Amino acid sequence: MLASPDVEELLLSATCTDDSGSAPYPIRVFLNGTEINSRIETVTAQGNETRYFDLISFASFLQVGTNTIFVLVSNYWSTWDDVAFDVSLKAVPYYPAVPH
Repeated sequence: MLASPDVEELLLSATCTDDSGSAPYPIRVFLNGTEINSRIETVTAQGNETRYFDLISFASFLQVGTNTIFVLVSNYWSTWDDVAFDVSLKAVPYYPAVPH
């Protein structure tokens, strides 16, 4: 639950180990029903590497209360038996410095 839509950081972390072997498939991210128009390449083959993406320019899509993130993974083919996918979105609230 987000108490205020004012954030100073909006960070997406994603792990996706599936690819076609010849071409990457960027994920598509939607925040509260609006697509974030950015190519987010998370595929790292079998490395299980978590990649981080700064989405602060899309903070205006946030709302007070519950926010919904939807991720579309386009790759569906693999001969690997260890395909993984994980995603999280973290918002750091903005607290203005108040002089004492």
